Amino acid sequence: MSIDYMTGAPSTGSGPARVADPVVDESVAEAPRTVVDPDARAGRARLERAITGVDLMIAILAGAAGLFCGLAEHASAPVVLVSTTVAVAVWFHLLTRNAPLAVPALGMGAAELRRVIGTVRTVFGPLVVVALFFPHLLPRALVVVVGPVLLVGTLLSRLWWRRHLRGDGRAAAVAPTLVVGGYGAATATARALITASHSRIVGVCLPAGDAALADAIEVRGTRIPVAGSDREVEAAVRETGAGVVMLTATDALGPDAVRDLAWRLAAMGVELVVTTGLADVAGHRLAHQDIGGTPMVHVAHPRPRRSFGPGKRMLDLAVAGGGLAALAPVMLVIAIAIRVDSRGPVFYRAERIGADGRPFRMVKFRSMYVDADTRRDRLSGDDMGAGPLFKVKDDPRVTKVGRIIRRYSLDELPQFFNVLRGDMAVVGPRPALAHEVDQYPAVMRRRLLVKPGVTGAWQVSGRSDLSWDESIRIDVGYVENWSLGTDIGIIARTFRTVLTSDGAY
Repeated sequence: MSIDYMTGAPSTGSGPARVADPVVDESVAEAPRTVVDPDARAGRARLERAITGVDLMIAILAGAAGLFCGLAEHASAPVVLVSTTVAVAVWFHLLTRNAPLAVPALGMGAAELRRVIGTVRTVFGPLVVVALFFPHLLPRALVVVVGPVLLVGTLLSRLWWRRHLRGDGRAAAVAPTLVVGGYGAATATARALITASHSRIVGVCLPAGDAALADAIEVRGTRIPVAGSDREVEAAVRETGAGVVMLTATDALGPDAVRDLAWRLAAMGVELVVTTGLADVAGHRLAHQDIGGTPMVHVAHPRPRRSFGPGKRMLDLAVAGGGLAALAPVMLVIAIAIRVDSRGPVFYRAERIGADGRPFRMVKFRSMYVDADTRRDRLSGDDMGAGPLFKVKDDPRVTKVGRIIRRYSLDELPQFFNVLRGDMAVVGPRPALAHEVDQYPAVMRRRLLVKPGVTGAWQVSGRSDLSWDESIRIDVGYVENWSLGTDIGIIARTFRTVLTSDGAY
């Protein structure tokens, strides 16, 4: 099942009705030989060894730092040597027990970062407890030097590898992927992979009815060929050279058929990844459990009202207050430039719709001529906005100074005053006009459950370059999955977006 974002109603795919699972072939052990490219496998092994080598260097550095500091403050040299060596060795063993790129379709993703944090917590968590209750038993450097060096060093290493591998488009980091599932689910999965730069999708397998009607699907400007039906996965793997099959919701494959497919893919040396069929659900809302031999995922209810808590308010006050203080000279220069460039006020004030549908007066630097609103109807034929949003590229109503400050989002700096008043947040959906809200489909009205923001997921994901459906998905996903960590991440990404002026016009 997929969601029609324009109506908010569920829609069904055009695939065939569910068929009975086939009888499992007892001769599955005679499945075709491995089809994965040996060169790709060798390149992957070399890459894993390189990552492990960097981990070993970090371990040696952390151990050396721990020994140096420990010997300086602890009376027993043997205790320092043994405890530091054992702790570092156990950490290295646990971290490398699974290959750093164990799932080629996922690469250096968030799961890998969580594994690093979990390994440090497993090894050094008990040592922190021991150090608190028995301070003279172990060297203090073990928990204040070795643990932090391992954690910070490995996380920085993983982040560097992640950026490096995605930038190079390394085949070893993200294997050629074949997506299998119903049309809606396969399209959503492909969109997620492309959005996250996991874009080495070599084909899709759709239900027989859909596969017969189209030779390709198009996702975010990328044309992905249909390699066959979801009952012809093995043939599609051979044809495309896929190293990973990503299976999502489809009526044609039941539990026994999926198990049989997993066996055959294993014999071919091809990885299998099964998605939940969910879209735009953050990991912190998921809980995994095996019940009766069947993996199950619990999805926690969205809690957007937590964004009104003290944590977010403190973040808003700190960022808005600090931003206004630090950027006061810049804002003064902008104000003078606006007054010199064109007649009219420095600030533009207009009504916007805030949380729970309450209107408020939003303030920005004026970037258009004073008669801009009256000239809008004459530009309706040039509207490039998504859905009810009105956007004109090279808008003639924008002043010379306005083009500069809009390009780098400097016109939005006065909105920090709205943040201090509590009408807006630093991070949130774009503040909307009343007539835009009147045209919202039901699903889009969920963005009114939180305060609008100076920046947000929409702004750091493409801004005006996004389609209407993408804008809805991003804004609603932010509301459903809100967390303080997400806000901090968006604030950090905003600096890059502003400097590159992506999607701004």
